[in-house]
Formats: sequence, structure tokens, C-alpha cells
Amino acid sequence: MAQGFPSPYAVGIQAYPTMMGPTKSRWPAAEDSYRFQSSPFGFAPSDFANALPGNSMNCPSAPGYPVSYGGEYRGMKPNEKMYKGRPSYSHADVYDHQNYGTSMLRPPMLHRSKSGGPRRGEFEYFHPVAHSYSSSNLLEEFNSTPKSEKWGLSAIKGHLFVFAKDQSGSRFIQQKLEKADDHLKADAFNEIFPNSLLLMTDVFGNYVIQKFLEYGSLSQQQLLVELMTSNMLSLALQVYGCRVIQRALEVTQVDEQLALIQQLKGHAMKCVVDQNGNHVLQKCIEAASWKRGTERSDRLSLQRSVTGDDIQFIIDSFVGHAAALSTHSYGCRVIQRVLEHCSPDQIRPLLDEIVFKCRELVKDQFGNYVVQHVISHGETEQRNIVMQAVFPEIARWSQHKYASNVVETCLEHATKAEITQIIDFILQCDESGSSCALLPMMKHMYGNYVVQKLLERADDHDRQRIVCIIRHNEDYLKRFTFGKHVLSRLEREEQANSYY
Repeated sequence: MAQGFPSPYAVGIQAYPTMMGPTKSRWPAAEDSYRFQSSPFGFAPSDFANALPGNSMNCPSAPGYPVSYGGEYRGMKPNEKMYKGRPSYSHADVYDHQNYGTSMLRPPMLHRSKSGGPRRGEFEYFHPVAHSYSSSNLLEEFNSTPKSEKWGLSAIKGHLFVFAKDQSGSRFIQQKLEKADDHLKADAFNEIFPNSLLLMTDVFGNYVIQKFLEYGSLSQQQLLVELMTSNMLSLALQVYGCRVIQRALEVTQVDEQLALIQQLKGHAMKCVVDQNGNHVLQKCIEAASWKRGTERSDRLSLQRSVTGDDIQFIIDSFVGHAAALSTHSYGCRVIQRVLEHCSPDQIRPLLDEIVFKCRELVKDQFGNYVVQHVISHGETEQRNIVMQAVFPEIARWSQHKYASNVVETCLEHATKAEITQIIDFILQCDESGSSCALLPMMKHMYGNYVVQKLLERADDHDRQRIVCIIRHNEDYLKRFTFGKHVLSRLEREEQANSYY
């Protein structure tokens, strides 16, 4: 009997009888959870029906009883004899005082092992209440009752996999792992690990694996990373698996990070255009950030870290495809991370391709963001090439949905001399506003933002030139929704200046 509970069925034929065929055993010998009341005659109660005089072949130990006597089960149908309800536990048996210092409720039902299976040990169950339920029943009780101190990782031992796949159960495990001691975490990990690959791709289970990566021991991290490396591509392309990989790249040791990154060799182009794989590539690039390496060298740190050389194969796979990837909804994100985190020598071949296609990319819904990153993170020479391509088209591109974003970024990074050059170009006709490019820009849904950026970046002299034209055409601009935006901006600045 599991748990060492005393049983009123100490001896006798074991278990309920099973349905029988001509070759099947009537009494499964290995079922140990329940026993029928012991018979004083040494044979099973359901055999009383056959205990008739002269029927010693069927029941050799049965004494000779009169024909009228058939025992307790005489006259019952076979199914009723087999499945007659087992008597409930007596009140005295509800509490067990032998193995625990205080009274503990006895589980109303214990798990029955399969027929023919090994017998359970005396104290195999870790938690007597939790393991009296199936996983689904325990999870239902967990979700329906207020959480108290009795609910811990030990209380759901044997059910962690089911809990990890449930929203509330997953959150519960995550919270407990943050504060659990090494012994509890080791027990939980040993139970979870055989199914960890399934949990990595589960909507709630992946968060449990991430917590083990963050709070687990080094050996536990290594086991999980080893499993991930053997399934790297499939996990990287899976919506939840990619999150586990990203977390591993953030919290594991350098050797584990390198093991994961190296598994992407030959698969970079497949990942860069995938809605999940692109995030893994971005995290690899961030882990090898050139700027982060510079900060570490400034602190004279000798600790090994992921470097640009470790991700050079990613950069090499993009060469010749930089412009095409810049117009891709997922590829443009990876190209932007490359421009942010890789050294100038690494990104120079990609920058040359992007600058060559600059005029097409500025008007693309995704490419314009890449061009903005060239202006923000590129070398001075390449940034100047882009800005020189934008300035002649500034009046026209300021009214373009995507190119206007590039124009604003150019103004943000332009020098004072370049701002003056741009304003001169816009106001080159005459300052009355009758025919210069400023007026159409102010009443346009995108161009008005460029004018506001000019007011912000211009010096006092150039700003006054723009304000004069705005005031001269104030009544005209009030007729347009976006013209009112420029007037409101100007009024707010004037009120702020008068306040100070």
C-alpha cells in the first residue's frame, strides 16, 4: 500500500476482478491499490457462487455447504459480482497517525498501477494530497482555489509538465523558480527536462524553460543549450521556440552562446526572411555588438565575449542582397541591427549596396528605415552621399509618405551650414511665399512635419525667415487641417518664449 496507510484489506485476493476470456487470468496479481475483504474460507468472494457440493474442481478448498447457501454474492449477475462497490473507508481509517507527527487526511483515492506493473514503494509519493489526484484534477483544484503556502513545487511534483502547459500553472512555476532553493530546482528540472523540447514550442511552457535558463545552474543551462543546438533551426523558425533561443543568448555563458550561434551557419538567409527567425538573428548580432565590445575594452576586461568575428558568416551571407533585404518586411530589421552593432569595416560592403540604391529605398515602406540608419550609423562619407542625394529632392520628397521620414532624419543629423543650405533651397524664389516650395509643404499631410523640423533646427536668422512667410500666409493656412498644425506649433513656441 502506498504511503504506508494501514488497510482493512490486508490479506486476500488482490484488486477488482477483470473481464475474463477463456485464457485470461481471473485475478490480476500485480494490482496493489485495493483488496477485497479477506474470505474466512480462503477463496475469492465471487467464487462463493460456485461453491456448491460436488464442485470441488472449481473450488478445491471449499467445504461442503448445502445447496441453499451461495455466500454473500449468491444470485447476483456476473457484472454485479465483479463491480460491486467497494466499502468506503471507516472513520477510524481516515486519519493516519503512524507515519506523521500530526493527523493528516488520507487521500480518498490512490493511483492504481497497471496490471502486471511493479509494486509501488511504501513512500513513493512525494506529496500525499497532490498525488491522490490525476494531473487534470489537480490543475482544476489549483485554478479554482485561492493560492496559499501549501502550493509549492513539491505539491505538484509529478504534474509539472501539465502545469507548465497551463497559463496559470506556468505563471505559478515561474514565480516559484525565482525563489526556490537548489534542491527544489533540481527536482523540478529533472522532471521537466525529458519534455523540455515540447515545452520550448508551447505557448505557456516556453516561459518555464526561459526561467530555468535564467535561474538554473550552469549544468542545467548546458543541458538545455545542448538540446537546443541539436534542434536549432526548427526552434528558430517556431514562434515560441525563437523566444527561448533569444533568452538563452541573453543569460547563458559565452560558450553556450557561441554553440547556439554556430548552428545558424548556412541558414542565415532562411532565417532573415522568416517572421520568427529574424528575431534570432537580431539577438545574435546584438550579442556580438561592436559598441559593447568597445565598452568592455575601455574597462580593461579580460572576460571572453562574443565578437564580430563570431557572426561574420551572417554578414557575408547578406553581401549582394543588402538592397533586396532592405525592402523586405523582416529583412530590413536585421539590416538595421547590422548597421547599429557591427564595426565600420564589417558593414562597408553592405553600405555601398544601400547607398547605390538610395533613391529607390527612400521611397520604400521598409527601405526608408534602412536609409535612416545609414544616416544615423554610417560613416561620414556614406552619410554625406545619402544627404546629397536627398537635398535636391527635399521639396518633393517632403510630401512623400515614406521619403518624408528620411528627410526629417537628414535634418536631424545635418550641420548648421547644411540646414542653411536647405532653407535657401526651399526659399530660393522669393520670401513673400507666392511661389516658393515652403507653402505647399506647410499644408501637406506629410510636408508640414518637415517644416516643423526646420523650425526646430534652424538658427535665429533662418527661423525668422520662415516665420515671416508663415505669418504672411496665416489666413490661407487656416483653411487647411495640416496648415493649422504649423500655426499651432508656432503659437506654442511663442507662448513658451513669452513665459520665460
